[in-house]
Amino acid sequence: MSDPARQRLVEALARVPQLRFAYLFGSRASGRQGSESDWDLAVYCAERDARLRWELRERIGCELDAAIPTRSQDLTFLEEAPSVLAYQVIRSGVLLFSRDEDSRIEFVVRTLAFYFDEQPLRRIHEAALLERMTKGKGAWSTGRSS
Repeated sequence: MSDPARQRLVEALARVPQLRFAYLFGSRASGRQGSESDWDLAVYCAERDARLRWELRERIGCELDAAIPTRSQDLTFLEEAPSVLAYQVIRSGVLLFSRDEDSRIEFVVRTLAFYFDEQPLRRIHEAALLERMTKGKGAWSTGRSS
């Protein structure tokens, strides 16, 4: 990611005071982006009210459109993200900014705990899914005949 683009992203996100921290993740964070790659952004905010969070999503979108108008953005609120996605963000994402390091560290610790606590269940589910697929039963069969 070029420094000017990163700086514009940081400035745009910093204009939203409810944001506590933000990450860039995906192909642009890893340097594997193509000409059509979108911007995958993950943010953590202080707003808990769903309606106000929706308004916040709109405001962030407007700020991002102004900062990087020629590309699409994919915005994820980390508070709503599944543990696997949140883990990938903190594992391989690029921290754009943090105005509340205590909240960020607490989020990272909580995410790691959830991710590793759920790992045995994910392995069981993946093994069962693989077994069904190798038997040609499909992933979502109800077990009832039609």
